[in-house]
Amino acid sequence: AFSERRGDQVAQLAGMMAAVGRDGVVQKLYISARTPPIQVKWDSFDPSAQGGFLAWLPGFYGTVEGAAESEARWLGPVLPDQAAVLVAALLIAVFTRTDKSFRMRLTNAVSSAGDRPLAPLSVLLQLHGRAVAAAHQLVQVLSAAGSPWQQLRSVASAAYLPFEAQILKYGDMEARQLAAELAAVPLPEVSEGSDVE
Repeated sequence: AFSERRGDQVAQLAGMMAAVGRDGVVQKLYISARTPPIQVKWDSFDPSAQGGFLAWLPGFYGTVEGAAESEARWLGPVLPDQAAVLVAALLIAVFTRTDKSFRMRLTNAVSSAGDRPLAPLSVLLQLHGRAVAAAHQLVQVLSAAGSPWQQLRSVASAAYLPFEAQILKYGDMEARQLAAELAAVPLPEVSEGSDVE
């Protein structure tokens, strides 16, 4: 019913589950049915593609945002009291499932940014900026659908989670980049025996 978005069947199923006190089953069925299309997009990443993860990530976030809007739109009239909670749970499930591979892709993107001054830091900040923009958009969609504040926060936290380890390294990364920049500054030549004040 959820896979094919059959509203009448979904409403009937939710009513039956609520009657026997098993509301959690509806959420599990919903997540199981609606996660695969987003997972397909996540799995489509090709590390050898031009631009790598940095160029690919906005497309993934676009897919997630589109899914959130679409899910809220069709589910709202069918399950008005549960739609916002279900869509938020779907997003959290997606970010949780992709967390480990997201961290790996993020680490690879930052470490392979090259030895140009500020390159790794620049890549990290660009990727993080895209996550912030996506989380902001998702929060707006969920807020319009009626999600409670706590769920909005949980979705945003799940979106930011893969960046934690890299952000903790930010200070070290910044120090290394600063050292590289200073090393690249041409110093005036000092002839032997001259006084340097």
